Amino acid sequence: YLPGSSSLVEELDQRIMIVLRDGRHLVGTLRSFDQFSNMVLDNASERRFHNQSNSKIIDEDGNTNNSTNKKITYFTDVPLGMYIVRGDSVVLLGQVGSEEEEE
Repeated sequence: YLPGSSSLVEELDQRIMIVLRDGRHLVGTLRSFDQFSNMVLDNASERRFHNQSNSKIIDEDGNTNNSTNKKITYFTDVPLGMYIVRGDSVVLLGQVGSEEEEE
């Protein structure tokens, strides 16, 4: 464990997800950071979520059932490219798996 922004050394060149104070989720490869935890993400994208409840669920047999207790969350990534994140807007940061594992 390293204190402060130096703990980001372990995350360099790793795919990470960042949750910002305004609620946005960013996914990208951490390329650089500074003493204020400002970060540079490569191949960054904004991950947007859509929650759907009371939806029609199709089971393995192809039958449709209306389930009121089911909640499905879909997401999509909006590509941003190279992106700079201000350190004081970060709420949460963590590693995500590779693209193959996410699919």
